[in-house]
Amino acid sequence: MKKMVSVLLSLALMAGLWLPALANEGQDWVIFVYLCGTDLESEGGAATADLIEMMEAGAGGNIRFVVQTGGTAQWMAADVIPSDRAARFDIYDEDMFALWEGPQQNMGDPATLRGFMEWGFDQYSAQRYGLVLWNHGSGSINGVCFDELHDFDSLSLAEIGEALSGYEDRFEFIGFDACLMATIETAQAVSPFADYMIASEELEPGSGWNYKAFGSFLRDNPQADGAQLGQVVADSFLSFNQENGDEEISTLSVTRLAAIPALAQAMDAAGWKMLEAAASSARLKDITRGIHRAENYGGNTPEEGYTNMVDIGSMMREIEGSLPEARQVLEALDEAVVYRVAGSGRQQSTGLSVYYPLQVQGSKEYEVFKAASPSEGYRRFVAGMLYGAQSGDAAGYVSQQEEQGEDDSWFDSVLSVLDQVQPQPGFSSSQQSQLEIMNAYLDEEGSYTLELSPESMDYLLTATFTLLMDEGEGILYSLGEDDELEIDEEGGIIRDAFAGMWTALPDGQLLSLYLLEQAGEYNLYSAPVKLNGRETNLRVLYDWDKEAFRVIGGWDGLDENGASGKEIIKIMPGDSIVPLYEAYDEESGEYLGMEEGEAYAAQDGFTIEYMQLPAAGYYYSFTLTDLFGLETYTDFALFEVDEEGEIWFDAQ
Repeated sequence: MKKMVSVLLSLALMAGLWLPALANEGQDWVIFVYLCGTDLESEGGAATADLIEMMEAGAGGNIRFVVQTGGTAQWMAADVIPSDRAARFDIYDEDMFALWEGPQQNMGDPATLRGFMEWGFDQYSAQRYGLVLWNHGSGSINGVCFDELHDFDSLSLAEIGEALSGYEDRFEFIGFDACLMATIETAQAVSPFADYMIASEELEPGSGWNYKAFGSFLRDNPQADGAQLGQVVADSFLSFNQENGDEEISTLSVTRLAAIPALAQAMDAAGWKMLEAAASSARLKDITRGIHRAENYGGNTPEEGYTNMVDIGSMMREIEGSLPEARQVLEALDEAVVYRVAGSGRQQSTGLSVYYPLQVQGSKEYEVFKAASPSEGYRRFVAGMLYGAQSGDAAGYVSQQEEQGEDDSWFDSVLSVLDQVQPQPGFSSSQQSQLEIMNAYLDEEGSYTLELSPESMDYLLTATFTLLMDEGEGILYSLGEDDELEIDEEGGIIRDAFAGMWTALPDGQLLSLYLLEQAGEYNLYSAPVKLNGRETNLRVLYDWDKEAFRVIGGWDGLDENGASGKEIIKIMPGDSIVPLYEAYDEESGEYLGMEEGEAYAAQDGFTIEYMQLPAAGYYYSFTLTDLFGLETYTDFALFEVDEEGEIWFDAQ
């Protein structure tokens, strides 16, 4: 495939290579494409494939794709696009014309984007301009365009604003052909410069946007505006993913940026009310549980990393019963998002997400969010939740906020503590959590049962259980977590409802499965595996109506730079899948690292299924998470599964 892409581009460029651009004045549309290739190009040729799509669109001289390339170790068409230098190209009339080469530039430096814009506006006059930022994305915190030649430096939202300063109201749209960038913080950052934003809340498959459909539409409809173009980009994106079997978690939305101030104002009003509720755990419980039920995007496990992006509409629908101000947010959101598409596994998507610390990542993340957030009330609510993650309760923050008013410099000391309490692998309970276990026992039916104090139930966010397998070698292997529990809210009772079934590969090997999201129609899970020798995470969706799993594919998660893996790797027949397990010393509980299972060769129609646990010893523990993400682990209960599949708990 890589060779074919390279050959196609080389042939397409033969006629135009190093010719100057033809008439560049008076175009209907000029689309500037900031093409930061990174590993998407060097490992898969994704950027080159999109350049071919732009040529295949057959747009005339009045529709131009003007491209700056860089940021990758190797271009597939290295004889055409230099890997050691920056270059610019003009694409129209099914051809691509090389315009300029210069010294290598850092695509994660705002000065590089600024230089491209200054040159572009000087060279091209058009009725409408668009800008596409192409690469990995990582949401509101780490931004977009990670340059693999410059330590994966990226453009933050603030740096995008810096690069575009002086070009207010110049763009019909600004688009992100990248993961996770359809956020209210991103929209706020680009709103001074464009009428519309086109972006995805969720991960994008490696194929990204369909530029052939994009360019062909403008060729036939040169007077189209950003909203009309955005609808075509979204529809062709979803249909392309459906054809390729990548549609489950696809999202793309078109946002009218003039409506962002009203949405931010509505979020501000709701945020202040959410902060008021934080003074009482009983009131805060309904809001926090609603936020965690809402659709969230990207990674949210230790293996995948945490992106902490939550759909605004899904969030507000979940908390509307406890927060009337949520209705105003939903109405403002409906005015802002003029078009959106979503795959079958992302039906709660409403077009824009917002940062929320599902897992607290420390002070740096909050400082970036603080600078990017357009809603002070909501930002203060998030600060209150971070305060709770450090102290076990948000009431202290609310009282300090009332005393200090606008000055929240006192909060810096709280942030410094957060950096010292980041979660580590293992089963150590938080000392700050307000959850109090009154009793733990086996009931008359032999079910492991917890009794919590009445006050603790107001602090309880979720209850799951963790399962470890003991094969008698002194090492315990984690099988992950699930939510097969019964919870009596009024009585403060949590009881296991585990039936002895667990997820497994078709060859019977158990998978270590982590619950990402619970929706009405499905649960979304992630399992760490090696896929053809590469560590990744198997994304699987359990459909409650069909009572069956559906494998979405492999996803690498976030790297150490915060960049989101863009490609969802489809599982093909013959692919090698090796399950991975967290391993712990049976005596000390010390984390030993990840252990590998056996290689399984995927068959046509590959999926996973529930199977009876094999005969062995197992350790079972409840994991109780409070409203602020602090975790409490119970002592492990031991049970045996015999050869007939019967479960026997150790009463001790």
